Amino acid sequence: MRPGGPEVIEIAVEDVPALRDGEVLVGVEAIGLNHAETLVRSGGYVVRLPFPYPVGGEGAGTVLETGAGVSMPPGTRVCWAAILGSCSTHLVAPAAMLVPLPDALSFEDGARLGVAGLTAGGLSRVWPLAKGSTAVVWGAAGAVGRMLVALLADRGVDVIGIASGERRKGVASAGAAHVIDRTTEDVAEAVKTRTEGRLAAAVFDPIGADTYQTSLRLLAPRGCLIGYGELSGPMPAIDPRDLFQGSVFVTRFNGTRWLDGLEDLASLVSDAIALAVKRPAVISPVAAGFPLDRVVDAYRALEASPRGKIIVIPE
Repeated sequence: MRPGGPEVIEIAVEDVPALRDGEVLVGVEAIGLNHAETLVRSGGYVVRLPFPYPVGGEGAGTVLETGAGVSMPPGTRVCWAAILGSCSTHLVAPAAMLVPLPDALSFEDGARLGVAGLTAGGLSRVWPLAKGSTAVVWGAAGAVGRMLVALLADRGVDVIGIASGERRKGVASAGAAHVIDRTTEDVAEAVKTRTEGRLAAAVFDPIGADTYQTSLRLLAPRGCLIGYGELSGPMPAIDPRDLFQGSVFVTRFNGTRWLDGLEDLASLVSDAIALAVKRPAVISPVAAGFPLDRVVDAYRALEASPRGKIIVIPE
């Protein structure tokens, strides 16, 4: 594989390597695709990987074999995030990065929760938000957005989600106190009205270029804009003069800086699983599913801005 669009992805057949201490062999049942993968594959993203590399970073399956020092027995249903090569029939992975998947959730559920839980959990650590404060979440109907809405709401934060159309119902069910339809409402005016002019202590924005200036306008004095995606392109270069009036802050989320080792990673995913059992609305709907031999089509569907998660099923 080389930098480019989905057409550069190739399907290969490889032997399963011998397990090392602390590793397990997983039979992959479902894989979730994420927009960050498209950005990395372009070769121009802030995150760089040496080409070629194995695609996929999130999934769910069943433990088939274990290496030395692993207490997780074969037959355990698991899910995971941030493991390269997940888009496959079998995966060798560190046991410490796998999270048990309860029977109440399907493999497809598990393949939609790992990255969402990991990302939203990290994002919720970035800015101190007191109970009763207000946070705005762009892209609130997406996989990460729903999870972030729920995590913040459970901490007593007044969450304003931004979504569109029928997807607003899922955002409200996830815990948003108010949902703005970005296609029919003026977002800045709606936030101002909802907060009685106080605006938001934090704005979480995965969109980037198209919403940057609006996001700044949503911030209360000493608030923070947390950018964590580039769905419309990267945020523009920051002009400090834009920050002066409210003395506000802008940061770019780097998930690796908000984790403390593999155990912490697994803990965030585990928290997301527990939340999904309690509140199924945090699970993003499936927009489309593809078999593994149509993985190129799956990534094309991902780049077409689907209204839900793209899933790959190995069988």
